[in-house]
Amino acid sequence: MGSTNKRSKNGGWDGRHQTVACTITFLARGSTPTPSRRRACFVRTLPEKELWHGRYVMPYLSADGRADYAIARCTGDDGGGAAGYDGHGADFLAGKYAEVAHTREDVPLSEPILGLHTLEDSDTVVVAEGIADAITATEAGYAALSPVTKEFKQEHFDVLVDAVRSHDIERVYVVPDAELAGFAEIDSADVPDEPDHIYEALNIPTVAPGPGGGLRTANYLVDQGIDARLVELPRPAADKVDLDDYLQNWSDTLYAGRACAKTPEDHLQYEAATATQNTESNPGGIRSWKPSATLAED
Repeated sequence: MGSTNKRSKNGGWDGRHQTVACTITFLARGSTPTPSRRRACFVRTLPEKELWHGRYVMPYLSADGRADYAIARCTGDDGGGAAGYDGHGADFLAGKYAEVAHTREDVPLSEPILGLHTLEDSDTVVVAEGIADAITATEAGYAALSPVTKEFKQEHFDVLVDAVRSHDIERVYVVPDAELAGFAEIDSADVPDEPDHIYEALNIPTVAPGPGGGLRTANYLVDQGIDARLVELPRPAADKVDLDDYLQNWSDTLYAGRACAKTPEDHLQYEAATATQNTESNPGGIRSWKPSATLAED
């Protein structure tokens, strides 16, 4: 990847002007993948076209250094190279992040939990919102876990609870991004020409995605008898602050945030965030993720 030792906000290390193609050789660290796992990093309709170009590729490595999964972040601030965004010219995707093609029926991969191997020698763990946040927290000396997206999916909760219990973790600190809830115009013929209230014309969530997901994760853990607290990062003005920002630019520890962490029920947005949450353990027999299938498995 031509990386340097300098960290950047774009998911890892400087190398902004280099095209980073998704290559199994890199992800698997030299191992030979099976054809089915190789397909995870190529376009379905163009089997020889790599899924990612001009993106920072971040593998989810297991404790033995094998790639269980991977995600790629765009180089731009507004999105990928497609649809007029400001990403790398070779990037033909629009979104900020792009995962391997794990939803394809011919690809035997599923979203993992990052950082399970960091739990070995710790009695507390930080649950971060993204891979960059978890990497920075681990480098700062914390055991850290992270979902692939903003919050754990229902099928991951059993794995998360089992990991916390099996490692005798005494407390879980959930650290979501500090952000404001966004809003969007309601695109519907039902919107009156002259609304009586702005809520008739705009969708304005009561809870931002980061804090909402963090509250639901902490609430599920508490429901399972685990001591879980929500850490609220400071957010100056209207800026968004994530754990990576905080540890790199504000403080080299989470001491203040952990000292002030609240149980989910003590949070002002608890009711709004958890009103429709299902805290049943793996309802409907949903398959839990297990770190057995890797991108490089022979």
